[in-house]
Amino acid sequence: MAVPFKIRRAELRDVEALVRMRIELLHVAAALGAPTNLSEEEWGEVRASCREYFVEALPAGKHCGVVAEVDGSVVACGGIVFVERPPYQGNLLGREAYLMNMYTEPNWRGRGIGGAIVTALLRRARDAGARRVLLDAEEKARRVYAKAGFHGNLEAMEILL
Repeated sequence: MAVPFKIRRAELRDVEALVRMRIELLHVAAALGAPTNLSEEEWGEVRASCREYFVEALPAGKHCGVVAEVDGSVVACGGIVFVERPPYQGNLLGREAYLMNMYTEPNWRGRGIGGAIVTALLRRARDAGARRVLLDAEEKARRVYAKAGFHGNLEAMEILL
C-alpha cells in the first residue's frame, strides 16, 4: 500500500530538516570527490553555514525549496536556484535554474517522492521564466531525472577553487 505524502514549499520551519538532509547529501557526494573527512568542529561549521544560507535564502526566494512530508515529518527535499545569463536562442530571457539539494531519506526511496519533488520544482522553474534547468546527478538518481525529461550533457566542465 502506498504511503501518502504531501509536497509543499519549504518554509523557515523546515530549516533544521533541510540542514540535516544537506549534510547527508554532502556525505553521499563524497563519491563525487567532495571531502567528508572533516572534524566534528568543521562539520559544525558546515551545518551553521547551511542553516544561515537557508534562513536567508528561503524567504528571499534565492533558494526555492520543496519538501515532502509524511505524517507531518519531512522525509525528502529539493530546491532550485536561478541564474541569469545573456539571452540566447531558445531562451530570450537568459533565465536558467539549477536543480539541487535533492535528498530522500533512505527508508522513503522508491516510492515516487523524488519524482514528485522534481515535478514540483520544474513547475516552479517554468513559472519563474526559466527555459533551461541543469543539475548534477548521482548515478543511482539518474533514472528519476531521465523520467522527468532530463538528458545527459557532455558540454559541462568544472574547476573547484
